[in-house]
Amino acid sequence: MAGSVRVLFVGGQPKGHLGAFSPETLSGKRLRRLVDRLGLRVVDYFDLWRDYAEEYRGEVGLSQRVYLRGMQNDGVILVPLGRYVNKRLAEARFHLPYYEHPASRRKGDLKRLEDKLSVFAPIAEVP
Repeated sequence: MAGSVRVLFVGGQPKGHLGAFSPETLSGKRLRRLVDRLGLRVVDYFDLWRDYAEEYRGEVGLSQRVYLRGMQNDGVILVPLGRYVNKRLAEARFHLPYYEHPASRRKGDLKRLEDKLSVFAPIAEVP
């Protein structure tokens, strides 16, 4: 997998679980299925906030901005999931494409997310 695109998924807050996009949640299950199916190289599943109160305020803290900017500078693709996270990152001067949230109830959103993420999938080598 050397040379393949590295991605970092950015979410809101852990919703009572130990980490971002926990496999115990609907969004975590769906996202990890997509990652496995597409063979994506994930560097991290990252939450911008520690809890609901921080998420409600919507401010992206300095340590989060430094971490994300460092990852970008290292060539990692940031993938913010959901409109709220995307907008908060834009306010923090991270202008990134919109990616549907994996737990969206709208028909077609999961397929659109998969289509967008497929550009980061490794290309199979021809023998």
